[in-house]
Amino acid sequence: IGGPERVSRYNLIKYFYTKLNIPQKKHILLKRKKLNTIFKTEINPLDTSFNIKKIKKTINFKLTSYKDTVKKIIKKLN
Repeated sequence: IGGPERVSRYNLIKYFYTKLNIPQKKHILLKRKKLNTIFKTEINPLDTSFNIKKIKKTINFKLTSYKDTVKKIIKKLN
């Protein structure tokens, strides 16, 4: 299941990376690239998001945002 908001792969990893608090000298340059320029032999969907409005009406709990999930992962790593 997806989360309550739409996020690109690039923005997800960028957000995750900023929350790691890595010293400036160890920063890694993130470049935005289209998948079809990286995986030329494979056909990958460019957008894998989907609408979760119907499932939200059916389930009885609140879905966690990607930002909250990243924070939980970072907390477990520390």
